[in-house]
Amino acid sequence: MIRFNEYRQEETLNELLTIMIESMSPESYKEFITAQLDELDQEDFDEVIAKSDHEITYEEGHGLNTLARLIIEWAKERRIIPNGNPLTQAIKSLEEVHELIRAIDRKDRLEIIDAYGDTFVTLVIGAYLNDSPLEDCVASAYATIKDRTGTLNSNGDFIRDKDE
Repeated sequence: MIRFNEYRQEETLNELLTIMIESMSPESYKEFITAQLDELDQEDFDEVIAKSDHEITYEEGHGLNTLARLIIEWAKERRIIPNGNPLTQAIKSLEEVHELIRAIDRKDRLEIIDAYGDTFVTLVIGAYLNDSPLEDCVASAYATIKDRTGTLNSNGDFIRDKDE
């Protein structure tokens, strides 16, 4: 009996949420969903996106986690996910890094910005296809480097302190 009541309670809450969302304007829906995105885990996020008919767009002030989730939504809409694979995304990342190097060499500010952004997009999709969300990859890398000490020399080499 308790399980039935818990199920019924959850079902009622879902029905109320559906009614609320369906009555929202697209702008209100975007605001509501984007405010919630950083609170969702990946499985919950995938469920929201799968059920969504509304388009979520970038607005100033979104964090990288929100942007990564929007990139994943975009990739799903274009069938990059599930039809892509991590290797082709890694190759695409390499192409974008080559574009970045050319842009830096040419001192082309707009191309530099574009190349960094495109590289981020390919990394987000590739990490997702590898079941390793980019946020987790970056957190792991930071955990590895956070206590490192040293300096970058004039040749561009990072020289660790002797006590490490």
